[in-house]
Amino acid sequence: MARNNRSNCDTFPVCKKHAYEFRGYKAIGGEYILLLLPVIFLLIRRVAKDWLNRWRVACEEVKRDDT
Repeated sequence: MARNNRSNCDTFPVCKKHAYEFRGYKAIGGEYILLLLPVIFLLIRRVAKDWLNRWRVACEEVKRDDT
């Protein structure tokens, strides 16, 4: 079987059109979420690190006030 020489740029709109025809409505699939996972992970990591830092500082202040 001969391979199709289309690039991903050509293939994505064709696949998107096919998915629309199959579903009957426009939708954003989970494949878009995969692109955002690294950003989501970094944001969660940054928030958790900040929260733990603030908690550590607050605990140190409580210990300092108790003495």
